Amino acid sequence: MNGLFDQDRAFWRFINKTTDLVILNVITFLLSMPIITIGPAYTALYYSTVKTLKKGRGYPVRNYFHSFKQNLFQGTVVWMILLIGFLSSSLLAYVNYKASTAGGMAQFLFWLGIVIALMFFCMMLFAFPVLSRFDFSTKTLLSFTYLIMIRYFTYTLGILFIAGVCIFAGYLFLPLVVIILPGLFVYTSSSMIERIFKVYMPKFEAVSGNSSENTEECGDEIHYLGSNNKENYDNVINSSDDSGEDNTKEEKKDQWYYE
Repeated sequence: MNGLFDQDRAFWRFINKTTDLVILNVITFLLSMPIITIGPAYTALYYSTVKTLKKGRGYPVRNYFHSFKQNLFQGTVVWMILLIGFLSSSLLAYVNYKASTAGGMAQFLFWLGIVIALMFFCMMLFAFPVLSRFDFSTKTLLSFTYLIMIRYFTYTLGILFIAGVCIFAGYLFLPLVVIILPGLFVYTSSSMIERIFKVYMPKFEAVSGNSSENTEECGDEIHYLGSNNKENYDNVINSSDDSGEDNTKEEKKDQWYYE
């Protein structure tokens, strides 16, 4: 009988994680209500979900607000850029929708708007996880997001599929959006996103001795400083997981990713 209430049992671990995920999801929903704060709210959701629920480091709510405050300004800027791009391209497709049946330029502009809108949507799915883990300037963050979105296109399709399933489920039952869907999407899609990030993480032992140039202490994790070090940024942009080196991924890792 005592074993039934053992917190180490798989059942209770599942209950605890689900409860934390619901709490984080509700916080994210509330902080996203002003619309312009969706970016930093989603960034914090990703950060806390991966670090706390998947890696067991720290406390979910504390980690959430740490990331939210840290990325509030840049997350808002990135979100507004991507949102404007998405809405503009969607408007282009909408305006040319009826005329597209006749073919010609209208049809071309319709499909161009669809493709660009889809590109901006996919960038939204990657940009805020990138923001939660790397310290880039906004310009570098967007270019890096676009690079990994194209380079790891099969992962992009997988993440896009998960997003589509969650959106459809939210359409069928709207309260799920408030309760758990965004958090569930982050929890499931982060497995693919973290595999990509693992390739670009600097080796912790290599940079820990030179924190003034290459790293920035943020609690108990190390953030990669691509924006302040051109050589590091070039390494990120030029890195690839098909280099043939067995130790490529092992040499570029984030401290709390592995622990």
